[in-house]
Amino acid sequence: MTTSQAVMTRAATVKDVALKAGVSVGTVSRVLNNHPNVNIDNSGKVRQAIMALGYRKSQAAQILASRRNHRQSLVRTGNIGVYLPGIGMGGAANPLWAAYLSGIEQACREKGYHFIGEFGKGKQGQEPPDCVREGKVDGLLIKLAACPAFVEQLPKDMPVVGLCMSSPVPGMHRVEPDGWAAGSAVTDYLWKRGHRRIAFANIHAAHSLFIHRYQGYEEYLRGREAFDAELVAISTDTLLKDGEAPDMSGALDRLLSLPADRRPTAIIAANDGMAAGVYSNMRNRGLTVPDDLSVVGFDNMVHICGTLEPPLTSYAIPFARSAHLAASILIDLLEKPENRSNPHNHLVIGELIERESVKTLIENKKQEEAMPMRT
Repeated sequence: MTTSQAVMTRAATVKDVALKAGVSVGTVSRVLNNHPNVNIDNSGKVRQAIMALGYRKSQAAQILASRRNHRQSLVRTGNIGVYLPGIGMGGAANPLWAAYLSGIEQACREKGYHFIGEFGKGKQGQEPPDCVREGKVDGLLIKLAACPAFVEQLPKDMPVVGLCMSSPVPGMHRVEPDGWAAGSAVTDYLWKRGHRRIAFANIHAAHSLFIHRYQGYEEYLRGREAFDAELVAISTDTLLKDGEAPDMSGALDRLLSLPADRRPTAIIAANDGMAAGVYSNMRNRGLTVPDDLSVVGFDNMVHICGTLEPPLTSYAIPFARSAHLAASILIDLLEKPENRSNPHNHLVIGELIERESVKTLIENKKQEEAMPMRT
């Protein structure tokens, strides 16, 4: 059975047209919406495929075309799109992703909207999500570290908000947890408990959230003239996998091979998973937390922190609150278009959850007033 014959049994879709014409879905979308930047040959192939398949634009697609032509008398769908390409199949069960989705859902419920989530496929970031192409949403929330290329293809009057998008984007509101403040707060917590030789361990060096946490750590210690590069163990040695404590042996080898008077008394791990890896490697060496080494993590993943022995002190990153704020801002931009011209980067502060993985060094704590912060 040919493609044309198969399609005859149902209504043709944009994907059917793209397949028959031998072009991308994005090209078909641009032809349908009279976009000027389309190759003449491709435009002809698309139009021939449309005629052959009897394709008819859906009402939703006509709404999207109207937006691109800047006709404002539109009936809203009442939906926002949420683009989450990193979530993967079954990812919603991950506590981190569940927190994001929970925050978005709560904001939508409060404001009378619904969200349509898309997890990304094909050429990630090159083409708009289906919910946008098909005119099913009024605005788009993007959870990515960098702005995807397809943003340039979006209707000019469609508001877009970035979630955890660390790079500035002209004209776009962004919301992210304040990683710098998190790193600084954790370091301050250890400092106030008498620790002066504080290490930072990260085996995922390129992750923007981890970079920001490290920057907060380093700047805090430099402000007290206590930063020591020997105590920084950053690499890309190990692949992080959900549900598994990563191998932190390289970081521990480096830190614990230092002379006794230069070894750390505490380690800040870039997230709770790495902290669990530190626990595991310390146990293999016959060392205990916190008697031999205090450990602190980030994210406050309860399924990790609560099962470690002793329970892990961790900085609770406000994933749900950040997602709630991002969705709320997006909906407000839909209802108050005049605010779109003044975009901001909104930083959300979390809190440290103290458990039993940090030892207080009384003798060092007395030195706190003797080492004032440099201004």
